[in-house]
Amino acid sequence: WQRIADQQGRSLQDVILKRTRYIAIRTYFFDHLLTTTLPRLSNPQVVILGSGLDTRAYRLAWPPSTHCYEVDLPTVLDYKTELLQQVTPTCHHHPIAGDLDQPQSGWIRRLRADGLSLDTPTLWILEGVLMYLPEASVHSLLRTVTALSSPGSVLGIDGVSQGSILA
Repeated sequence: WQRIADQQGRSLQDVILKRTRYIAIRTYFFDHLLTTTLPRLSNPQVVILGSGLDTRAYRLAWPPSTHCYEVDLPTVLDYKTELLQQVTPTCHHHPIAGDLDQPQSGWIRRLRADGLSLDTPTLWILEGVLMYLPEASVHSLLRTVTALSSPGSVLGIDGVSQGSILA
């Protein structure tokens, strides 16, 4: 963030404040979406695409039968697993290794193999990830989400660009 502050001629504190406020608001929005939507689903399943260091599988009070699938790069998932090895998920947690920019990386197949039902509504979360993908990959990913979704599915998405949070 220091590099961004230097490039923009702003103080590091200003850059940190803007970014952390954005992340706090975004986190609240997606937490609220999950906690208000999941109780209405009979067999709740959540897919967090580009999950990064998201800890919702460990910190939210999920309905007991909820399955949460987190898709991200293997190195990210391994790092998070190591950090959280002393913490128990509060749902049925399924880390799925794969590169969202590379559908051939197998994450769709692994998602299905781990139990994602195409006949059950899914709550999809795309938080803070699309800004890092090329536009063609975003369109492909959204088509994939659509193809894997049954009626009643919900998509939570933030559609900001890198520039909107850098300035």
